[in-house]
Amino acid sequence: MNNNNPSDNINTDIWGRKIETPKEKQEVQEENNKPIEALDTPKIVGNLGEEKKQVLEQPDIPTLKSTQQEGAHNTFFNQIDVNKQLNEHNTLSNGMAASTQSTIQAGQAVNQNSVNQQQVANSQQQSVPPSTPEVSILESKSIGTIKKDKQKSPVAMLILFTVLIGTIFFVPEITPYFSDLLDKLHISDNSDVFEEIPTPPQPDDSEDEEPVDEEPVIQTYLIDPTIIAKYENLEISNVSKTLADNIYYFNYTLKNTDIQNSFDFATNRIYIDFYQDNTYLGRALINIDNLGGGANTTLQSPINETVYNNANSFQVINRSVSDYPISELGTVITCEAPNRTLTYTFQDNKLVNIKDVYNYTRVDDNSYTVNFLNYQAKAMKIDESDVATASVLAIDTGFTYTANINYTTDVDLTTEDPFYYKKDTSKDVLNYEIESLGFTCH
Repeated sequence: MNNNNPSDNINTDIWGRKIETPKEKQEVQEENNKPIEALDTPKIVGNLGEEKKQVLEQPDIPTLKSTQQEGAHNTFFNQIDVNKQLNEHNTLSNGMAASTQSTIQAGQAVNQNSVNQQQVANSQQQSVPPSTPEVSILESKSIGTIKKDKQKSPVAMLILFTVLIGTIFFVPEITPYFSDLLDKLHISDNSDVFEEIPTPPQPDDSEDEEPVDEEPVIQTYLIDPTIIAKYENLEISNVSKTLADNIYYFNYTLKNTDIQNSFDFATNRIYIDFYQDNTYLGRALINIDNLGGGANTTLQSPINETVYNNANSFQVINRSVSDYPISELGTVITCEAPNRTLTYTFQDNKLVNIKDVYNYTRVDDNSYTVNFLNYQAKAMKIDESDVATASVLAIDTGFTYTANINYTTDVDLTTEDPFYYKKDTSKDVLNYEIESLGFTCH
């Protein structure tokens, strides 16, 4: 039954409960549809538990905004509050009008509970110091810049080292120039300081080193009577070339300048070598035994026709037997000179026999008589030897001297004739020396 009184325009159900009018219902729905302001959540520092991760991962969870001032510390809802909010959200989503008011009241209670928890947390945080140290944020700052290492060409360094090495190498050569320059500028180079420093003694290594024989300088002299040639203590002067009895001679005066000691020519074989300018022509041996101290003598050394006609200079040389060349001739050597022939026989390269034939041609009676008497006395001396025979035979044109020496024993006959070499003389020595006395050997 309907009551038309406006004051009675409130609908109730059969149990006496108030029935909302469409206008009130609409107002409630509009209140429910208002958006709920989200709570400010703090930034999470550290690791969350597994349960809290699941809660945070739930979609579209409305949160309540904290009423605390900005800058205050916030706390998370506990698990029970979050579950309540989820249930309330599901109830609101289904559009159940009857539970709308209770949901709002529950939200306010939750909000009040959150505020209370926030206050408690703030008070605890103020009273309890944080357990974790505050993490400072590192900032990068630039304190300088490093320039790029640009690779340079090594040519400049090479030039510098080359100049340095060259300077060191040429210091001895350039030092005098710098000294002269310093003298001109009246600047002292302190050379007197270094001159006063004694030079340390150097070790004497001369005993360990073998002495080196220096070759003597050989002097060349012109064939001129005014020239005086010297060799050690010997002097050769008054040199000339002559022809006598069809024999060519080199004439000279020999002097020993050592007045204390004689000069032994048997040990020192002194040769006179002849030249035409720089061309060698032949040689002559000074064939005497010795020359006393301070003594002098005039000699004639036989030479060949080529030397006589062409030689214009000479040298004085001391040759040893080791300097002689090896003779290429056979066991019998025949050596010839004008009017004389000498035949030497060798056995095992040693002298064993000499034959001598000399033919003198008469020029005048006086020279003939003198030479005949000299050779006759010579033959008598040779005959006195047990190893030789000799004789002189006069002929119409002159005389002939012959001698035969057979060395069965060692007899020295060089005092009678320098061409009568001793027994067992080497073929090489005899051949070289006999040719140096004006003979030609074959």
